[in-house]
Amino acid sequence: MLFTGIAPANAQFRALWSPEKVASNHTVNLFAQWEGRTVLDGVWLELPPGWRLLQGEAIRRGVERVPLRINAVNGSPNTYRVQTTTGPLGAHDLIFRVSTGGHNGELEWALTPLMLQQDRGQPRLVRRETYRASRRLIQDEAMPLGENRALSFNGSEATPVQVKREVVPDLNPRAGYTIEVWIKTLQTEGIILSTWDGNEDNPYPLELVVDPAGRLVYYRGQPGHHQSMRAVQPVADGKWHHIAIAHNGASGWSRLLVDGVAMDSLFAPVPQAFSWETPLVLGGRVSASGTRASSSNVATFSGMLDELRVWPTARSQQEIRRSMHQPIEEVGGGLVLHFDAPMPENLLVHGAEPLRTTPADLTFYFPIRHLQAAEEEETQAVLLSWDTRDVHTEAFIIERSVDGTSFIPVGEVAGPRRENRGSEASYYTFLDSESRDQVVFYRIRQRFLGGSERLSGTIKLGRGPVPAESTLLVGNFPNPFVRVTTIGYEVRKLEQVHISVWDLSGQQVASLVSREHEPGYYRVQFEGDDLPSGTYFVRLQTPSGTQTRKMILAK
Repeated sequence: MLFTGIAPANAQFRALWSPEKVASNHTVNLFAQWEGRTVLDGVWLELPPGWRLLQGEAIRRGVERVPLRINAVNGSPNTYRVQTTTGPLGAHDLIFRVSTGGHNGELEWALTPLMLQQDRGQPRLVRRETYRASRRLIQDEAMPLGENRALSFNGSEATPVQVKREVVPDLNPRAGYTIEVWIKTLQTEGIILSTWDGNEDNPYPLELVVDPAGRLVYYRGQPGHHQSMRAVQPVADGKWHHIAIAHNGASGWSRLLVDGVAMDSLFAPVPQAFSWETPLVLGGRVSASGTRASSSNVATFSGMLDELRVWPTARSQQEIRRSMHQPIEEVGGGLVLHFDAPMPENLLVHGAEPLRTTPADLTFYFPIRHLQAAEEEETQAVLLSWDTRDVHTEAFIIERSVDGTSFIPVGEVAGPRRENRGSEASYYTFLDSESRDQVVFYRIRQRFLGGSERLSGTIKLGRGPVPAESTLLVGNFPNPFVRVTTIGYEVRKLEQVHISVWDLSGQQVASLVSREHEPGYYRVQFEGDDLPSGTYFVRLQTPSGTQTRKMILAK
């Protein structure tokens, strides 16, 4: 979010907000807040090349919709003069729905206030450049639709999905629980999740809505008393957002998080227990009779929901951030809904009611696996190796520590290239030639394309010899080699042995051995005739562990 601090307090755009990254040729919402005593007579909207304004509206006092009149500016492509149809506006929100173009890279959109002034006795709209505000973003190609499917709602034409009360963990205010869900919507105003039937005399633990200004609001209530938490930034921008509500019944604290970031909190020192009988409804609200509410002030949801998780404990912010991008099959004592397959009949109020799902561009990240560290005998450098199935990792940041607590970054390995992304695991290595400590700790920070990060576990390297009972990767001879090299390895007990060769980009270039071995000394040849000169790694895997050695092909 961009705050403009250069304008006087009595007139300014408090904030402009849009996704940090947008996809080419997609529809998104842009948001702005005007505040202060100075009124606006309109705005001058500048969009990036190729973008097109589809519609716009103003929200006064957070609830009242004000229609806008939009005119393209002659001679200025992607520029629009936007005016209200009801006269000047004071503090309000502006929402612009736009279609993005095909140009990728760093882009900018901007707003400049328009105010009436007298020019020779005639009123004229003038741009107040002092108050101009802008927002930068990155536009890139859209993520391809994968196998993941999401629950889809199309507003008033959709039927909310009702999950039976008895399969949902206890959401009583004195209990501990966490509710997580991914949402994607352009709709401003709609009910995402609800346990309320709309009757003011009935208590309810949860209603999650998008308000008219596109922001997220959480409600819970008892007769005559509603409590709420609100997100500061809009979520109805057409991008996926992860929503979490964590409630600790013992402490009385509730927290609202959006994309792993704390947005608001709520404290009730002695929460009053109550029972609730309605189902957990996705995409709307039900009446006490179990049918969809027909009240005119109830807006059903339009958009997509995915990966609903209800945990029977209050999860920490760190726990939520760590797992929100990872696929989870089940939650102990809780509820997980994926929507990739038909829903079990015993979960839904109406049994085998067909659900409307659609392919989604929401991606879940896989952590790294098989993190290993080995010391090279000749150079005493440390060779790290790992693999992962994840195809959305932007980079792996290698961090080192001498005490296992304070880590510093020592290098970075790029994630998979776009043309090499597939369903199989990719193998990565990093050579740390600066480590000279007797005992050293390593971990890897996995940075994903969306900007989120995940830490691997920590491994400790004591610089000791390979255990006597383990199969030993001796190395290759000669090294460097011109065309052919011989890899030697010693098997010390009966076990399965796999030997493969990998390049610096993490791609496997050869599979040399994959069979069970009796104890003994073995050799296998590797030919590099079809490979370019460079650094390669031979990898030996057994049930006892993994060892890696560096090879140099010098033609």
